[in-house]
Order: sequence, then structure tokens, then C-alpha cells
Amino acid sequence: MSSSPWFAPRIALSTKRTRVLTIVSFLLPLLIWSAISYLPFLWHPKIKIVEPGDVSYFKINMLVDREVFDKETLKVKEVGKVLPIGTRANPIYLPAPPRHLLLHLQQNHNGVVNSGCMKVCGTVSP
Repeated sequence: MSSSPWFAPRIALSTKRTRVLTIVSFLLPLLIWSAISYLPFLWHPKIKIVEPGDVSYFKINMLVDREVFDKETLKVKEVGKVLPIGTRANPIYLPAPPRHLLLHLQQNHNGVVNSGCMKVCGTVSP
């Protein structure tokens, strides 16, 4: 490779450098997003309750802020009761799909609704 600058204004890049920058411009944001989403030591602001311990309002699989979890854990620890257990987690950003969409997606090719979906969606009693 030549020693010409990569980001000099008004100088055309070689085909190879253009290809490299194109690939990097696609992969770099994807890698950053993946790291933030899936590496718990980078950013996981919530705690998913695994075992509620003696905290009355904690439920299994409940998401709470880390500060709330730490505060409640400290309260329970001072009293000498069973401590809650949780794992770091990301918040849920997208809501569950609406029931009518689930029902629509479960239709087969004949237009007959899958009875399993109707039970899940609450449109038919079991």
C-alpha cells in the first residue's frame, strides 16, 4: 500500500482503499451494536430477578433498575434475611406484538385459524 493519507480532502482513494472503507463503514456500527447489546460488562442497566429472596415485590424474571436492586439487597442484608439473586440484563425495547397480529400470523394457507393460537391469544376458551 502507498503511504498517501487515507482521509486527505480532495484526493481520490484507490479502489482497494475504497472497498476497505466501505466494508469497515458497514461492519464497525454492527460490531459496536453487538458489543453493547450482548457483552454484559459494557452496558446492561437492568437486573433480571432469578430468585426474589425476601424482597416482597420482586418476582422471578422481573426487570428492575440496578440501583433499586442494590438498595433492596442492602435493606434485606441489614435485616439478615434471604438476599435476592439477579443477572444483568438489557431493557426490553419492543413490546409484544398485538394479539390480532399473532392471530393473523398463525393462519394456515386455507384461511383456517390455528386453534392453538386462538387459545394463546384468548379468542377461544380452552
